[in-house]
Amino acid sequence: MAAADTTPLVHLALPKGHMKDSVFQLMNESGMKVKLGNDRAYRPTISVPGFDVKLLKVRIIVSSLEALIQQSRRSHKTFSAC
Repeated sequence: MAAADTTPLVHLALPKGHMKDSVFQLMNESGMKVKLGNDRAYRPTISVPGFDVKLLKVRIIVSSLEALIQQSRRSHKTFSAC
């Protein structure tokens, strides 16, 4: 039998800073238990398999999402033109 694939299916960025505690509480209440080893760690663990979780500054998360949206739009225009 082959070993289980440990590659994460979902890369999840959670905000660090003043929003972190509220987001962790919301996720815990929804059944996704999130734990952080210590206050200086940037890689929390989550109770749901298949997730790669990282703490990032909110502005980095927003910038990354904007870049992905723009990339998706360019890709869609290229595909539509074919």
